[in-house]
Amino acid sequence: MEGTEWRFDKQLGPHVRRWSYCYLLFEQCSYDLLTQGAPMLERVFGWILMPVLRRIVYGALYCNKPGAKERSLQVVEAIFKEVDELLADGRPYICGRRFTAADMTFAALGGPMVSPPQYGAWLPGIEDCPTDMALTMESLRMSPAGRHILKIYDTKRHRLREVEEEVMPSRIRTFGFQGLMKSFLDLQK
Repeated sequence: MEGTEWRFDKQLGPHVRRWSYCYLLFEQCSYDLLTQGAPMLERVFGWILMPVLRRIVYGALYCNKPGAKERSLQVVEAIFKEVDELLADGRPYICGRRFTAADMTFAALGGPMVSPPQYGAWLPGIEDCPTDMALTMESLRMSPAGRHILKIYDTKRHRLREVEEEVMPSRIRTFGFQGLMKSFLDLQK
C-alpha cells in the first residue's frame, strides 16, 4: 500500500497539476485556482501580480518544456490504467476490501482529472475547459479508475474529516500555492 500511495503522491499529483496548468494557466480561471483559500491580502496581491505569477508558475512546473503536457498526460494515464487493472478483479478498493490512504490519495490527487462535483476546492467544470482537455477528462471519467474516484467522492466526501483521521492524518492540497510548491519540488527529481 505505501508504494502505491507514494506513487500517487510523487507522480500522479505533480503530473495532474502540470497537465492542468498547461491548459488553464492563461485562462481566466487561473486566478481562482492560484488564490483559493488565500487570505484577502494575498488575493489582492495575487490579482496585481497575476501576469508575473503565471509566468513563474509556468516555468516552475516546466510547462514551457517541449512535450511537458503530453508527458504528464502519459504518466497520469499510466497510473489510471494501473488502478483500472487493480480494480478489474472486483475488489471495492485499490488495496482490497478496505478503504485506505491509497484510495484517498488517488481520489484527492486524481480528482481534478475527472472533476467530481463534491471535490471541495474550486475546479472549472469540464464544460468550461478547453476542448482537448475536456475530452481527456471525459475519457478518464469513464474509466474504472475515474469511476472509482467519483464513487469515493460520492460515498466518502460527506464524512471527509472522519475518513482523514482514519486513514491519513495530514491533508493533501492539490492546487493553490502549497500544491504548486510540492509539484515544483517533485518535478525537480
